[in-house]
Formats: sequence, structure tokens, C-alpha cells
Amino acid sequence: MKKDIFIICISCALLLLIEVPLLTDSRPITSDEPWYTNPAYNFSQGQLIHNTNVGSGGDSNFMFPLIQGILFTIFGYSIFLARFASVLAGLFSIVALFKILKQLALPNRAVGFGLFALLAIPIYHSIFRYARPESWALLFVLIALLFLIKYLHVSSNKNIFIAGMFCALGFLTHPFTLSVSMAIGFVVLFQFIKNKKVLPLIAFAIPIIISGAIFILNFFYLLGHSRTYVLLKRVNSINTDIFDGIGKNIMLILNSYVLDKNAIYFLPLMFLLVFGLFLKKSNKRAFNSSLMGCFVFCTSLVLFSSSGFDMLMPYVLVFSIFNIAFIIASTRSKFIFVAISTYLILLLAANIYYDIKKFEPMNSLLARELEAIVPENAKIIGPVEFWMFLPKTQFKATIYRWPQEVDFRQLPLEFDYFLLFSRDRHNKNRYINKINDTLRQYSGSKLIYETYSKNYGKIELFAKISSL
Repeated sequence: MKKDIFIICISCALLLLIEVPLLTDSRPITSDEPWYTNPAYNFSQGQLIHNTNVGSGGDSNFMFPLIQGILFTIFGYSIFLARFASVLAGLFSIVALFKILKQLALPNRAVGFGLFALLAIPIYHSIFRYARPESWALLFVLIALLFLIKYLHVSSNKNIFIAGMFCALGFLTHPFTLSVSMAIGFVVLFQFIKNKKVLPLIAFAIPIIISGAIFILNFFYLLGHSRTYVLLKRVNSINTDIFDGIGKNIMLILNSYVLDKNAIYFLPLMFLLVFGLFLKKSNKRAFNSSLMGCFVFCTSLVLFSSSGFDMLMPYVLVFSIFNIAFIIASTRSKFIFVAISTYLILLLAANIYYDIKKFEPMNSLLARELEAIVPENAKIIGPVEFWMFLPKTQFKATIYRWPQEVDFRQLPLEFDYFLLFSRDRHNKNRYINKINDTLRQYSGSKLIYETYSKNYGKIELFAKISSL
């Protein structure tokens, strides 16, 4: 027991050490962070979990904004706290992964390697430091897998019901967890065929059906989205043209993981996943893990569109982490032990180096200086990332879901302040370019603040002369 507590405490301390000190400023704000944090802030102000800076997004699968919103209600809003919500998920994920590996009766050295892999692999390092839902979605996936394993060890309907409940929570956090739920569902279905017991199947399905009903209730009635909206705006989440979608997903994987710096960790971990399929006789646990991981990957390849498909990988590569633990548990080779140790240490070092390289105290600076200039409730338009600095304003992002009939030439008349920055990540969008050009050329405004950032480029704040 003391060794177990020691392993968990050391792992949690290491996570806090590598994530917390530079949490606010180690990375620039990504466009997805305010999509989720805005509904959370609105919730902390006594409103529904509803997106107002873009118009929608982050509020239909609402669990992560709910968690952030609770933290904001207790401690107040800050960029640090918005991101610390993901660090919390990382701490809980350490405990969940520990419980899984112990449930599988692995020795402490294998458990330690599994936990260290979770901390060292770059994609997990990223999701535990950004204000995005993948951190909590991963946690719910791990807990669902834990209770699936418990169910396979002791055929209790309670265990499989809890697994279904956390699959449901995972879906209400991020829709990509559906592929993991399907993998678990097929395991339960196989057990039904084998044992002729239907109750476990029902127990697993009930929470998932309820979560679907909650999603529909929230989406159509609380958020007020019409069926037309669903068809037009949500079509990008599911592949409607299967072959075209698979092709786009494969190209995204090639560009983002195989032909990118991410190949350093992606290719070895995918090799481990595929390699496990050939270990059915010698290491059945690794085979089963690889089978589920490959199922999750292939199902997602068919089911989901390329929009955000790269963020599926945390739910796939977790099975590679299991395989690392299985290999360490079964091998006596010092070479394999040293090779995996060195590889994981190098990955962790690369994460820290990248954080230091990207570090710039600009997020903290902008949060202070822009808040001092722009009054509360002022009407302001700018890049969605900058909402994180001005949550108390009536902020609309340039990527706002404008009505089709909007006249972009009239937009300056609706706002008191215009924020622009040269490294606009969305400048491939012709509507964004139109808006930026219109704001920049508006003669009734005056430049009142200007600075430069290595991460954001040139930042300019214009005020309408009538608002000064």
C-alpha cells in the first residue's frame, strides 16, 4: 500500500512540476480554448452553458465547460484556472491509469513505466495543459476501461453499468469518445453471445442512451438550435461521404503525425499498437489492448470527419501505453528496459524544451493591459483567442457564426473596439479577411494600443472615436 501511494504521489508531483509553473504563458492561446472557456465563464455568471463569443461551440458537449464553470464560480476567472482544469484531469487520470494497471496485476515497475509514459508522451502533455475537453474525456475513458476490466474479472452488472456511465460522461465531454464506447460495447456484446446474459448489455446501454437524450435536450431546447442548424453546422462532425472522409483523415494523419515532428512519438507508439496484434499466443493482454486500440482508430477513421480528427489520438495511444506496461512486465531484457526508459526520458525532455522555447509572458501581459484599457461590457470584435483576455466585455470573434445576410461593411458601426493581430490563424477564410480589412480601414477609429509578440505577431487595438 505504501509503495502504491508513493508511485501515485511521485507521478502527480511530476505532472504538477512540468505543467503548472509555466501554465499561463508557456503556450499561446489556441482558438479552441475560448470556445469552451466562454460557456464556462457564462455559467459562472449565472447563465446557461452557452457560447456567446462565436455563437456556438463548446456548449453542446458541455461537461468540460461545466467543470471549468464550477472552478470559476469558486475561485474566479483566470487563464491559469481555465487551463488548470485540464491539469486536474491529468492528476485524476494518473490515479485511473494506476488502478487499471494494478487491476491487471502488473508489477510496480510496469505500473511506473505506464504512468511515466502518460506524462512523457507529447500529446498527453498538451491536453493536460490546454483549456480543452480532451483531458477530461480521456479521464472518463480510462475510468470506463477500468470498470470494463473489473466486469471481465467479476461479472457484475454494477461494474458494466458504471463503465457505461463513464462512457456517457465521455460523450458529453467530447463526441470522439464514441469510438471507445463502441469498442467497449462490442466486448459486452461478445460476452452476451458467449454467456447468453442480456442484463449486462442493458446495464451498459442505459447510461449511454440517457446521455444521448441529454445531448438532444440541451442542443435543441436549451441552446435553441433548429434541425436545419444541425444539418448545416454539425455535418462537419460526421463523415457523410465515407470514402472522401477516410481519404481526408488519412491525409491529415500523414501531414500531422507521419510527416511532422509528431512522428517522433506517433510512429513508435503506433508500431507498438500494431505489433501487439501478433502477440495473441505470447502476450494475450497486449493482443487484446491492440485489438481495442486498432478498433478505435479504424472506427474513427470511418465515422468522424477530418475536422479535429488529430485530437482523436489520445484515446488511441492510451492502448499503446498499456502495451508498454505489458512489455515491461513480461520482459527480462535489459536492452528493452533501457531503450524504453531512454525514449520516454527524451520525450519528456523535448516537451520541457518546447515549453521553454514557446514561453513568452504575453498572455499575462495582455490580460492585464487590455483589461485596463477596455471597459467592462464594451462591445469589441477581434480574434477568438483574445476573448481569454477580455471575458467581461461583449466580445464577438471574427469567426463568429454571422448570419448569411450580414453586411460586413456595417460591422464597425456595431462595436466600440477592434482587436487585430498579424498572425491571424484564420486568414485563409475569405470572410475573416473581409472583416479584418473592413475594421482596419474604418476611418472613424483610432489606434490606442500596439505591441508585438513572437507568438501572436503585431497586436493592434483600435477604438471608435465616438467611444473615446
